[in-house]
Amino acid sequence: MTDEPWLKLGQLQPNMQSINTMVIILEPGQIRRTNTGTILVMRVADSTGSINLTLINPEFNETWRSGDILRIKSAYANLYQGGLTLTCGRNSECIKAGEFFMAFIETPFISEQAWPNAAEKPRPSFAEGDGNDRRPSMHSQNRKPPGPPNAPGHRPGNFNAGRGRYTNAQ
Repeated sequence: MTDEPWLKLGQLQPNMQSINTMVIILEPGQIRRTNTGTILVMRVADSTGSINLTLINPEFNETWRSGDILRIKSAYANLYQGGLTLTCGRNSECIKAGEFFMAFIETPFISEQAWPNAAEKPRPSFAEGDGNDRRPSMHSQNRKPPGPPNAPGHRPGNFNAGRGRYTNAQ
């Protein structure tokens, strides 16, 4: 068992990791097959609201129904179409822990709430002394665009894009 605290759905924020929670299934959803695997999206709730739960490549030992209580470990919260979604990936655990006996509310539906500026990812700063060594390359700043093949100073040969260097044409 992990040492991470158990969170309520109302405490979730975009990009949170290692989420442990207990929820009740409101709508079990349908299995969808995609190019990358299988996805099951269901609506779940706890005492603070409801949210869409996405299970990626679920392994079904039994059929889940409305009223089933799930114990979720190591999930993460992400934005999908502007709404917050709780996701169980391959490193997550989602286990049926009981049936029917759990206090919950259906509203607010957290997956329908708008998250302003959440789609914008923070950009790295290049300020002095911030410890960020990812600065633009000097070569990319001082490189001249290539000229026509018969221009003065042009090196004969073919540019091998895969290796980033010229080879002599013989």
